[in-house]
Amino acid sequence: MVFTGVAQNPEGPVMAGLDVVVLQDGRQVNFANEVSLDVDHMQEPINVLGVHAPLDHKSLGYGANITTNTFLLLGENVDGAIFFPGFQPDGSNNINIAGSFDLTLADVYSGTVLRSALKAKINTEALSAPNRGLLTSNLSWVCARVIPGVQTS
Repeated sequence: MVFTGVAQNPEGPVMAGLDVVVLQDGRQVNFANEVSLDVDHMQEPINVLGVHAPLDHKSLGYGANITTNTFLLLGENVDGAIFFPGFQPDGSNNINIAGSFDLTLADVYSGTVLRSALKAKINTEALSAPNRGLLTSNLSWVCARVIPGVQTS
């Protein structure tokens, strides 16, 4: 796998945004400028009578989402743009049948996977137009599962 991005400072145990690329179904998103990934294991305390603090915690669910910020691009099918479901030519936009994507964060140098968000479906869309800045499209995705890649701490 070859990436087009080139970072200036690859040494050290700490990664920076310059060291990471976003892949959507294995295709590099060239115009991503920020990404965040959140996982909620929904830990609930086990509280019992006569004990002030929880005895333990138990996961009663799982939730994950990923937010991608990309530059707003003009035109259709721009190479490196992020794909997301939109309105169809007939004017419909049934988000329930729009499909899902796998979004992956990877090391720009080696292609090593850091995290993968599987079966990501679009949840919210926002547009940001800052003063003296470039327009960005901010997409929030809900995921079926997040799996780790390389061991990180």
